[in-house]
Amino acid sequence: MPSLAVTAPTSGTTWYKGTQYTISWSTSGAVIWEDQWAVYLMDGSGTVDTIATGLEGSIRSRNYTPSISLESENDYYIFVSGQYTEGGP
Repeated sequence: MPSLAVTAPTSGTTWYKGTQYTISWSTSGAVIWEDQWAVYLMDGSGTVDTIATGLEGSIRSRNYTPSISLESENDYYIFVSGQYTEGGP
C-alpha cells in the first residue's frame, strides 16, 4: 500500500509570517508517483493558500513563505496530495 507523509513541518512547529520555510514529504510503496503533487496551507475551514500544484513526481520538498496578511492562528497545517500508478519500482 503506498503512503505519503509530511516530514516538515512537524506537529507543533511555530512559523513566522514573512519567513521562508521548507515543506518536505516522503513516500513509500511500489508505485510511480506522477507529476501531480499539490501542496496547500489549510485550516479548519479549508484551503487558506495554494502553495504549489502540478509538481514533478520526483520532487519531495517546496519552499514557502507565509504571507504577512495571514491571520495569526494556531491551527494551520500542510496538506500534500499526489497521484500514483500501481506497479512502480
